[in-house]
Amino acid sequence: MVFLKSKFLVNKDKEEDVKKVTKFLTNRLTILELVHKNSKLLFELPQYKQQFFSSTYKHKLKVEKNFIIKDKLIDLLKAYADIHRRNQQYTLKFSSSKLFTIKDGQNVINKKIASNSDWFSLKSLLPDNLQSEIMNKSFYSSTFNASLHMAKKDKDEAKQIDIRQSKPFSDIYLKKHE
Repeated sequence: MVFLKSKFLVNKDKEEDVKKVTKFLTNRLTILELVHKNSKLLFELPQYKQQFFSSTYKHKLKVEKNFIIKDKLIDLLKAYADIHRRNQQYTLKFSSSKLFTIKDGQNVINKKIASNSDWFSLKSLLPDNLQSEIMNKSFYSSTFNASLHMAKKDKDEAKQIDIRQSKPFSDIYLKKHE
């Protein structure tokens, strides 16, 4: 301020210089005032390791995702086919093979015991014209399961056949129950 007043007194002719100096000084004073206000605000902020602390855990958390697939294989194949079909112009079809049922096994055993009253092996019922190993296994398991149902004596049904096996894993023989 003293510098400003002295400029006014010394340079009354040059008002332009005085205006420039006053502008410069006012800008400097406003900057000084802003710095003073901001420094007060900075000192009022919480101080590191006095009012707040940083995390001492140096390692990042590791997130693991485990996916459990509860769908069946056919569902996964269909989903794959849907994705693949979006990219291709052909369709994918699954063919199912007809497997033997317990009812089919009972029909085969009933035909055999109607024509034969003696013991016969379960393997002798296996037809020769089956196409694949899976069909053989399906036929054998369905006739074996049917023979167990037919050998069981229920309240409603009478026992239809007798089953015999000499030792474990040997041939199973069937005969009409008398």
